[in-house]
Amino acid sequence: MYNIILIIKHNANCAKEFLMGMANYAARQVDNALTDGEHVAYASKRHPISLVPSAIASIVIGIASLAGWFYANAYPDKVCAVVNKAHEATCATGLTSVSYLLPIMGLGLGFMIIGVAYLNWSTRLLVLTEKRILMTSMYGFRVNDLPLFSMRDAQLQQPMLGLLFEYATIYIKTGDGPMRLNKVRNAKDFYRILSSVAFPSMNGAGSTMAIRQP
Repeated sequence: MYNIILIIKHNANCAKEFLMGMANYAARQVDNALTDGEHVAYASKRHPISLVPSAIASIVIGIASLAGWFYANAYPDKVCAVVNKAHEATCATGLTSVSYLLPIMGLGLGFMIIGVAYLNWSTRLLVLTEKRILMTSMYGFRVNDLPLFSMRDAQLQQPMLGLLFEYATIYIKTGDGPMRLNKVRNAKDFYRILSSVAFPSMNGAGSTMAIRQP
């Protein structure tokens, strides 16, 4: 048992180091994309509330797999009556011995879902400089940018949960069309900085940027 605990701790440390390494890689990608004299005014991951759907899905899958394992052990005859009516006796015997795979597969799938979601969240960075908005793709392999001079308008839409947890969606209108930044953390700070660097001549004179709260 002691060896198993050590193995689990070692694997957990390896997973943590891998996730931290991917997050650092994404940050380095942004650093490499910055030009000489370009300064970062805002840098953050998206709000962690974006992990909630994946966490819920993982919990549901884990509970369902444990419930399936319990039901298969408690009522093997009923399960075999549905799965394999021709060999119910053989099925019931075998089902008891392999039913433990259900929680293993279910919990493994649940951890995989939340792990991929966390990796996506930790490597998708949102950075604002005095020249542009920089956004990393999943895993940080690519850095996309939006020059501020192409911006025509921006709006902040904040739901009730956003007011409570300080996140919002930023809608930006450019010459090439609209774009949306979802789950922006500390959205009002980002919005204020974006306004000051994208529309400096309009500060204090009635900017076209507006806050919408449904």
